[in-house]
Amino acid sequence: MLASWPRAVGREVARHARAVRFRHGTLHVRVASSGWATQLALLKEDVLQKVNQQLGERLVVDIHWEVRGEHPGLTPRLRRRPGAFRVAGRRRAFC
Repeated sequence: MLASWPRAVGREVARHARAVRFRHGTLHVRVASSGWATQLALLKEDVLQKVNQQLGERLVVDIHWEVRGEHPGLTPRLRRRPGAFRVAGRRRAFC
């Protein structure tokens, strides 16, 4: 099910949205931004049709979009300490 997501939606969409779980007829998709979630929500019926067509039967009846702050395929970057920054390659800190 989850492996068929990229084939169903295409490479470009799969770069920004990843199917993460399927439960009780609902496919949960992690999306990189609210902009992508909005666009995909507008295309929900088309996405449902393509996913079910790829599966060969109507298993998915709904899609839930989960917006995450980072690209869905990448691990989150480590955050710098508050107040720390770099200037011309040298680390500085607020006091």
